[in-house]
Amino acid sequence: MMYKVSCDERDYKVLERHMRQYHDYVKQYKDKPTDMSQIKYERLKAIVEGITQTYNNASLFEQQLIKLSWWENESDDVIQKVLNRGKLTIEAFRQKVLREVANNTGYVV
Repeated sequence: MMYKVSCDERDYKVLERHMRQYHDYVKQYKDKPTDMSQIKYERLKAIVEGITQTYNNASLFEQQLIKLSWWENESDDVIQKVLNRGKLTIEAFRQKVLREVANNTGYVV
């Protein structure tokens, strides 16, 4: 049984950092550094697979939000215009996506 994670502001900051660094994490995961411990590598694997799963299961709107918010680092104004949504809607969906990332990566709060 999968439990839903409840996140606070600190958790969202950690999860957002993971989202922004996703592409770097994928490179590290594919080319495992020889000095990386197995435990750290397994954690990296969980993050990469969890974010990938979240993205693949997301709606088109959520996929666009992920790309614009964390991978292309666009401003909120640009994101609101591109997605044709208001600030509160964007923020609500960001939190929803980050909770899914937390669940899919095994993030412990």
